[in-house]
Amino acid sequence: IDDIEGYRDGNELAGSLKTQFETWVLAIAKAYLAKETDPFYKQYLQRTIKDISLTHGGYFSKDNTGNDEKIEAEINEILHDKESLLSLDNPRRFIFSKWTLREGWDNPNVFQICKLRSSGSTTSKLQEVGRGLRLPVNEHMAREKTDDFRLNYYVDFTEKDFVEELTQEINETSTSEIVPEELSNDLVEQIKSHYEVSKRELSNQLYDQNLIDDDEKFLEGGYQALKDLYPNAFAQKLKKDKVVDKSKTDTKNKTKVRIGKYEELKELWELINQRAILEYQFEDEVNFYENLLMDYLKQEIAANNFSKTGLVTKVSKLHIHNNQAGYQSVYDDEDDFAKISTMSYGSFLRQLSEKTYIKLPTLHKAFVTLKQLKDKGEQGLDINDYLNIQTIRKFTDGIKLYLFQNAMQKFEIGYNIISNQVHPTSYTDSTGSPLPKLKSGQLGVHYDNGKPDDAYLFEDVFYDSPLEKQNIKEQIKHVTVFSKIPRNSVRIPIAGGGTYSPDFAYVVETDKGQTLNLIIETKDTSSSDNLRAEESRKIKHAERLFNQMESDGLSVSFSTQFQDDLVKDIINKALESDRFS
Repeated sequence: IDDIEGYRDGNELAGSLKTQFETWVLAIAKAYLAKETDPFYKQYLQRTIKDISLTHGGYFSKDNTGNDEKIEAEINEILHDKESLLSLDNPRRFIFSKWTLREGWDNPNVFQICKLRSSGSTTSKLQEVGRGLRLPVNEHMAREKTDDFRLNYYVDFTEKDFVEELTQEINETSTSEIVPEELSNDLVEQIKSHYEVSKRELSNQLYDQNLIDDDEKFLEGGYQALKDLYPNAFAQKLKKDKVVDKSKTDTKNKTKVRIGKYEELKELWELINQRAILEYQFEDEVNFYENLLMDYLKQEIAANNFSKTGLVTKVSKLHIHNNQAGYQSVYDDEDDFAKISTMSYGSFLRQLSEKTYIKLPTLHKAFVTLKQLKDKGEQGLDINDYLNIQTIRKFTDGIKLYLFQNAMQKFEIGYNIISNQVHPTSYTDSTGSPLPKLKSGQLGVHYDNGKPDDAYLFEDVFYDSPLEKQNIKEQIKHVTVFSKIPRNSVRIPIAGGGTYSPDFAYVVETDKGQTLNLIIETKDTSSSDNLRAEESRKIKHAERLFNQMESDGLSVSFSTQFQDDLVKDIINKALESDRFS
């Protein structure tokens, strides 16, 4: 909350405002705690309630002139200790400030910015709104892409023109991308700036995978596949209409649920909302060690992905050529690297084991083996050179990505239903009774004032893509009820962490008295060949879960829909499967 005066104690108005604010936060936290079922978040709320003053802090220019230790610690945390501010052990959620947004403050997990007065220049406004446009991070400081994150930017009427111009500019410049015809030198240099790969290696890899031809021209889908192979080298663009000026959109923010229709969906909805956990299916710990852990570590060593902690000398040399001055930075050889140990081997192993859920003896065995390999002159490493928090974070994120990329190829996964406690859900309260209304933002960012099909669960058409809009309006014989699945409501665990949520649920009653329960993932692309590798892997996880999901004779089928697919054809194909023959 920016541009606020008189936040500190000692000011009668400040004291009153803080008391009111803390009273409000306490009431909200208690209300959430009364309904919360997740043990982790309940602990977080309990810490919040225990000392409500820790939920907020402030930074102002005049604070730098005092010597209050408490204020100094608070300023240091807000401005400099990003890890502490982002930690899930820290209940701080609200920051009051005067000019903080213009002083280079950087925090990726900003979801609300509230300004109490106009900033003046366009440059100042851009600086401020930019503080909330970072991709957020998780507790491991890794970029979090599994959910749909949004920035809410609150301003008064004096800045409405700026908001409109900014929205239009971002959407116009970020909706499309020019696809290059060939693997150009500029494209190679762009990739090399993020990855240690030569042009020959890159060209051979793409040719071997049938992504380019003999003239290094991209074959169909080749450029997208290249981006999947080297994602860090490509800027992430916003989807069309990702930035929305809420003052210009339809004011309808809730849609009514057709209660009678929910009763027809109830059995399927409760089945797919059961809590499932993913299980990595290894024969034993030896199998895990030999076929996964050592393979991952050798892959990381080959890519030089381990970072040492220590001091290295950097020398900048000035040179003059043709009356032009310049400088070149030269680092000393690695032999001169002054190693600094930041933690003991035992502490390193314990923390790594806790973060990765890998048994401590298994990790120790792997590092001993790698040290022996290095001593023999083979591919290995001495982990004692890498005992730092950066290694733990990289290892944790790296093993998760490895698990995700190799699930169902190098090892098998399965799902276990561990709890029948379903409610509350996005459709129901804690007693299982259907909610009369849902927030429209859970169903889609676009609104169509047309009428949905009579079998649709909701009275309005909210959607995210033209294909979803078509599905909601399409009339299909024998469909008893169908629904857009609210965003992130059915969470399917995926290998390596994170979750995945499909798009539609259908209940179909045939003339023969058969019931088809169908879950559909909608992809507004021409075919599976155009799907990113990440999306294909997530879909395989959904297939695995739903194909094994069954309760009291109720089973579920899963299918993926592409641009030219009609839902009625998907239903007919499902009815022709062995399950219904």
